[in-house]
Amino acid sequence: MSEQTSAVEMHVRRVRRTDLHDIVDLLKAADRPLAVDRAGAKRFRNIVGDLGCDFDVTVARERVCGFVHITYVRDLLLGNRAQLMALIGATQEVRQILLGRAVHRALRRRCRDVTVLPNAWVAIESLDFTDDWRSADGCRRLDLEAGRRNAATGDLPAGRQTC
Repeated sequence: MSEQTSAVEMHVRRVRRTDLHDIVDLLKAADRPLAVDRAGAKRFRNIVGDLGCDFDVTVARERVCGFVHITYVRDLLLGNRAQLMALIGATQEVRQILLGRAVHRALRRRCRDVTVLPNAWVAIESLDFTDDWRSADGCRRLDLEAGRRNAATGDLPAGRQTC
């Protein structure tokens, strides 16, 4: 099979309520099960409707193959910050796309850094540009000045990729 015919178009979009079962399947595959009881479904719906965070999915062949959940903190003295709460992807390429999306969204919201919580770091520690991340308090932080330089040179993945 040639490389062209095996390439699958992927795109990133905001999560929808109807994505709940795909998200549950991805979490189960990552050994992080989410109960699909009333409370779990309500938490999911609340996050989907929250405009103060980004909850995006990567879709290939009309199927969700990864997601990223980012929250934002506005601080009068320290400036805006982003926190990467969760990142799950079926492949390394999907995780790379989602991490690029997280950094891109944080840059657009004028965040000074992105903090990756330990449970999300596991999914991204093997990616190409994680050497720029510094560790503190059990979390990893990326100074977005370095991210802005990488984005200017095209080193961050775009929201739409083929693989």
